[in-house]
Amino acid sequence: MKPREDEPLDLDHLREELHQLARRVDALEHRAVERPEPVATANSVPAAMGPDLPLPAANPIPAAGRAVLGLAGAFLLRALAESGAVSSLLVVAVAILYAATWLVFSVRTREQNAFAGTAYGVTAALILAPLLWEATVRFHALPPAATAAILVAFLVLSSVLAWSKISAAVTTVTTLSTLIAAIALMVQTGDLVPFALALLGIACVIEASAAKDHAQNMRVPAAIAADFGIWLLLYVMTRPNGLPEHYKPVTVAACVALGALLFALYATAIVWRTVAVRQTVGIFEIVQSVAVFVLAAGGALRLTQGKAASAVGALCAIACAACYFTAFMRFADSPRRNHHVFASWGAGLGLVACILILPESELTLIWSAAAVLTTLAGTRASLPTLVIHGGVYLFAAALTSGLPGTILNAFTGAALEQATLALWIVALSAACCYAACYSATHSRTTAGMSFLSALFAAVSFGALAILVAGSFIGAKLTLSLLATTRTLVTCALALGFAFTGSRTGRNELVWIGYLAIALGTLKLILEDFRQSNPVALAVSLVCYGALLIVVPKLSGKPSQS
Repeated sequence: MKPREDEPLDLDHLREELHQLARRVDALEHRAVERPEPVATANSVPAAMGPDLPLPAANPIPAAGRAVLGLAGAFLLRALAESGAVSSLLVVAVAILYAATWLVFSVRTREQNAFAGTAYGVTAALILAPLLWEATVRFHALPPAATAAILVAFLVLSSVLAWSKISAAVTTVTTLSTLIAAIALMVQTGDLVPFALALLGIACVIEASAAKDHAQNMRVPAAIAADFGIWLLLYVMTRPNGLPEHYKPVTVAACVALGALLFALYATAIVWRTVAVRQTVGIFEIVQSVAVFVLAAGGALRLTQGKAASAVGALCAIACAACYFTAFMRFADSPRRNHHVFASWGAGLGLVACILILPESELTLIWSAAAVLTTLAGTRASLPTLVIHGGVYLFAAALTSGLPGTILNAFTGAALEQATLALWIVALSAACCYAACYSATHSRTTAGMSFLSALFAAVSFGALAILVAGSFIGAKLTLSLLATTRTLVTCALALGFAFTGSRTGRNELVWIGYLAIALGTLKLILEDFRQSNPVALAVSLVCYGALLIVVPKLSGKPSQS
């Protein structure tokens, strides 16, 4: 707007306005330089979206979608095989490679995405197991032996891949799928040997892979499956009604070899873990060792109808010596569980070897000698394990000597028998074991063995006393007098042990005296009141009443050495 002519031009005011405008423009230019526009990045969030939020985790939906596509490809291969346009064997080969490819993807993907890796492993298992089932059972494109080999090879591939990547989840999926497929095909096809070998191979792979801990959780399922496979083989071959229709016969030699292979597999694994690697034996190893021994030894004896007893017994004797050597030499300073477990295996194998090799009439003598020798060695060398084993051998000798039958006759009122040599052997060996423990350093183990050996000695000598008395009296000994005689012997034993224990300070003898009193009470009720006449019963009650009065007084006296 032009100023009017009558108004004077205010130059100073105009100059001031221009200076203010220049300052404002300059301030705007400096602000633009100091505050540049933010550069847009992939992770930047516009201000309008609110505060920064954490990025979401890997989305499992795409991985599941790819797994579904993998299954779709397997069904396409199945449809191709059904159409007959291509050879079934070629389709099976392509499908096996297809499943192996998914397995490789599974192991390699699991490091970045655990869900995707597991999903791909499940996809590989879902592709392979039904494929082998149909190729073997339906299309007959693969023989059972080839199917069993493919199952083992698939697990070997999984273990090799998982070994470098430490993928326990993939190993779990593949192991369970191969085990289930092998057992199902074993039952369905009736061809037992290939799939029994496959189960043993899978168990071997798992035991080897467990060294890196990624297959530890599969040891138990693999062992159960291997045991079941060998058990099914033995059961079918020894079935009372004969071989089922669709099952193929297996030779005795093959069955025995498979059982021996199962035992050798787990025996080697246990020895390697405990002796070489110096690990502590676990509950799984203990239970599995007993299971495989029963399957191998019991199966061999049943298949050969006892003809393999000598061979199995000889192997048990060798294993017994090896277990004892390992327990007392290799594990002398190792974890005590290893020592006790191997020593127990040695004792058990020794008993089994004697049963299988020796005639029954010699078992009492051999086990009695073993009881005395092991007790003497244990007390002299301060080895509690040997002292305990002395009690085990003594107990076994008592079982085979006829002592349990003699005790049972004492309560049932049966007729007297003749004193046998086996009873004398057990009585004398029990006395020798007690003498060895009597002179040894007192400990909990020797105290327990002292009580056990003294108990067996008391029972054996009591049985012998009854039998010897009966042989002298002979036919004149009626049932009434027989019951009274047994009561008198029981009272004499209780009184003798209580008196000896109170005078020598051996508490185990006093306890045996009280145990004899308890057994005497039971005998009075079961035998004397039923079979004795009034006079004989009165004698029994008088003796027993006097015993109840005298024994507590004897045991209450201060002990003297």
